[in-house]
Amino acid sequence: MFETNEMFSLKGRTAIITGGLTGRGFAITRCMVGAGAKAVVLSREQPEKAAKILEEFEGNAVFYQFNVTDTDKTQQLVDQIIAEQGPVTILVNNAGNHCKKTIEDMTVEDYEKVLDVHLVGAFALTKALVPHMKAQKKGSILFQASMTSYIGQPQVAGYATAKAGYLGLVHVLAAECGPEGVRVNAIAPGWIETPMFHQATDNDPPRLQKILGRIPMKKVGGSGIPFQRRGPLHQWRLPAGGWRCTDRVLNVMIHFSIDDFIESFRDLTEKPYDTLFSHPVFSFLQEMHVAYGAVFSCYCFGRDARSGFRLEDVTQQYREEFSRNAHWLRFGFHGMDSNAVYGDNGGTRTINRDVQQAAADYAYVIKHLRRIVGETAIDRIPRVHFFAGTNACCAAWRQAEYGILGLLTADDDRCSYYHDDVMRKRVIQDHMLYDADAGLWFFRTHIRLEREKDEKNLYESVIHFRGPCQIIFTHECHMGEAETRKKIELCAQTARITGKNMGFPCSCIEPMKA
Repeated sequence: MFETNEMFSLKGRTAIITGGLTGRGFAITRCMVGAGAKAVVLSREQPEKAAKILEEFEGNAVFYQFNVTDTDKTQQLVDQIIAEQGPVTILVNNAGNHCKKTIEDMTVEDYEKVLDVHLVGAFALTKALVPHMKAQKKGSILFQASMTSYIGQPQVAGYATAKAGYLGLVHVLAAECGPEGVRVNAIAPGWIETPMFHQATDNDPPRLQKILGRIPMKKVGGSGIPFQRRGPLHQWRLPAGGWRCTDRVLNVMIHFSIDDFIESFRDLTEKPYDTLFSHPVFSFLQEMHVAYGAVFSCYCFGRDARSGFRLEDVTQQYREEFSRNAHWLRFGFHGMDSNAVYGDNGGTRTINRDVQQAAADYAYVIKHLRRIVGETAIDRIPRVHFFAGTNACCAAWRQAEYGILGLLTADDDRCSYYHDDVMRKRVIQDHMLYDADAGLWFFRTHIRLEREKDEKNLYESVIHFRGPCQIIFTHECHMGEAETRKKIELCAQTARITGKNMGFPCSCIEPMKA
């Protein structure tokens, strides 16, 4: 049997999966059982057929014959399942149907049949389970959305309407259920090889070719091999277990960062602290992590331009503490000092570095950060001073040992590396950009705390952010201010309440590397 890594363990959980005997639903059933959960499969199929399909799970999957459109019987069914199978903590609304017609040919009845299965049926089942999950203070509800939630795909008006409807429903339910410990999410896959996919494409070669023409590797999801060599759909990994996120169709990372960082290193070196977290800045960061799961990156200068203190002077006595906490506290390159800029930003105090010096500055900072905090605590998606860097400078940093994977950009008209107007607009619109020529990711920096005067606006900015990674930053010189700390805690509280995940930008790109 397919086995899921322990980090995805769902041992002791019970999961209800609608449409769990075929296609994506069956893949989800496999994944749930493989992760240790008991799968409760709902389907319209006959019990004899269901029993044969579920044989491989050796009693870890049970079947209930049910049509999700029978909404007057939904609550009765849920009560029966809980009585017979025990508490339910996972619901996957996967059941679906299809109607491939143009709007001229599609009847109102056709349209309603699709909505009844996807939208109304899922709503009724969710409604029946929510009180049970709230009472447990634990639960995860997943909706099977689709790329058609976002794009205009012809001949599927009912399907697209239903899937788009999921998005609004997810946002509402997450707001209602999140404070009670119940996460609500949707996944929005592209084309996956399932019976429904074949129904839509097998007798429509132009449609199939159009689909494959939009996919560079000429393959649909599921088998992982070219479409011409079809194979079975194997597995889906879903945020049904311990992932701390809700209200998401994409996993949103909330990332805090501190620029111009070096003063705290000087304090650690020149003053007696028993532990790293006796230092007031690091103590506060630890409090935010413990209370809210917040993660931080500190982007460091190689030297303090005012005092002359350098990273090479920093003690390494706290290296083990830094390394043990690298899962939430990391350090990266910011520049040699406050006078060093790696591209023309029009400033009068700046000293522009050539490519050779830019490479040397990066090597110096990373060398000493590795010594001070350990290799695992190096952040490879930094924010360079003034958001500046020519194409050649960025290439040098990319090619260096422990080279950068990407950069955090500006949210205004300041110099943002080598971006032209088109790239800058793309970053602002999509919140991220991949430059295939340079092999670098760019993430939009959305909030600068010292410029935020209205707490309500700050709260709303976190609540309504819809990009893959929200970057919130301040400068080290503001870390002693009560107001700045209050704003950091407000953002962390808001992220926790809405179920957004605290993480590093690299977490957004790691699944895409392959």
